Amino acid sequence: MVKKVEENKKENNMIGILVALIILVLCVVAVILFINNKKNDMVKNSDIENIIKEGKTAIIYVENSDSKKCEKCSDIKKYLNEEKINYEIYDVNKNTSKEYKKMLQTLTVNPSDFNYPAVIYIKEGRIYSNIINVNDTKIVKQFIKDYDLTLVK
Repeated sequence: MVKKVEENKKENNMIGILVALIILVLCVVAVILFINNKKNDMVKNSDIENIIKEGKTAIIYVENSDSKKCEKCSDIKKYLNEEKINYEIYDVNKNTSKEYKKMLQTLTVNPSDFNYPAVIYIKEGRIYSNIINVNDTKIVKQFIKDYDLTLVK
């Protein structure tokens, strides 16, 4: 009788450990998927090329997530979010120098004329307007107002 009770306790402990391991594995998988989805939110060169080729309308926000290289990037991004602007992010820090140059070439922008943060408005596959090296949210506010960017979906 005592052996059966001990066996039941051991069996229950094993089941508990197994359930805990399964939950742990599921949590780890969920975190990995969440992180990967966050990384996939960034627009790639091919995405920008498709926007242009397919004649789409979009807003591209070009930033550098390294705050040492772009002090105002997080402020401008925060403002775009507060205004509920639908935009795609191109993070220079997450791309190689070659990819960055290719992106600028796709947008027909001279690298010496470009800096970040930048908001690029592509309308029907063409660069309609942009603001580069933005240092104040007032500029972004006026840009949003001038082009009704709250309507871009």
